[in-house]
Amino acid sequence: MDMIYKLSKPVTLTYAGAEGQREEVIETITFREPDGNTLLLIDAYGSQPMRLMMEIIADLWGKTFAEVKKLPAKDLGPLGDRAFALLPDGQKTGANA
Repeated sequence: MDMIYKLSKPVTLTYAGAEGQREEVIETITFREPDGNTLLLIDAYGSQPMRLMMEIIADLWGKTFAEVKKLPAKDLGPLGDRAFALLPDGQKTGANA
């Protein structure tokens, strides 16, 4: 159930390691299926909607919050919409149970 999103423009991420720096050019984002840890982010960041959205993007993408912050702003809304669409609906309660 992976979902792929093409960025509006490529982003270069730079990583420092024991063997020096390496760069990764990102043109698409691939989301994995959410799990329980993804859902716990709602509890952790529910009062911070932008942070919540970016943390869920990071979790489903398999990258860090710092890496998500480097994505073009105009891609964050569409990525957030797609990320939240992958989450299950809320728990059924009352007459819906």
